[in-house]
Amino acid sequence: MLRAVSTADNAHSSSGYWMLTGHPYSRPNTKCNPPTPVDWPSLGSVVKRLRAGNGPLPPAITLPEQMISNANIVAIGQHAGWLGRSADPWLLTCDLSSANFQVPALGLPAEVPALRLDERRSLLGQVNHYLDAVDRSGIVSRYVDHNQVAVYVALSRNTRRITSSRWGVSRASRLQIEIPAAFHR
Repeated sequence: MLRAVSTADNAHSSSGYWMLTGHPYSRPNTKCNPPTPVDWPSLGSVVKRLRAGNGPLPPAITLPEQMISNANIVAIGQHAGWLGRSADPWLLTCDLSSANFQVPALGLPAEVPALRLDERRSLLGQVNHYLDAVDRSGIVSRYVDHNQVAVYVALSRNTRRITSSRWGVSRASRLQIEIPAAFHR
């Protein structure tokens, strides 16, 4: 057992908060306080907020269950606090010692057969192949360029003058709308 970390807080709950968040609890030496939205976020929550979506696995997981105090209250310091619930680590409650251990949130629902999942994977592959071809063609970036020019023209001072004045068509047709060089490629 490694006993190299300590705090000035003598209560297990509030000192655990300090260990999990890196910040002392607002009410030191207290026991069995439920988590609140103004708590400091746990290290896992910070990692989840900063690394969300950067890999095939969630950036933070609580496994096999949350820590619970002796009073049967979820312990403080293991949630996202002021980062918001979306930064809470993914909670997977399961029995790691079970002979047929499974993570409930990772299995297929009973109503979805394996064949249907294979069909979905095939469809996803086709869609990704098509989208990759669209990316390589450059058509999206050309659309964005044309769209920016159209917005610039629509919002330009001369266009507003043409549409809001009582000028005749012949005079309006002679106005030039200059498109900045930033829009030329």
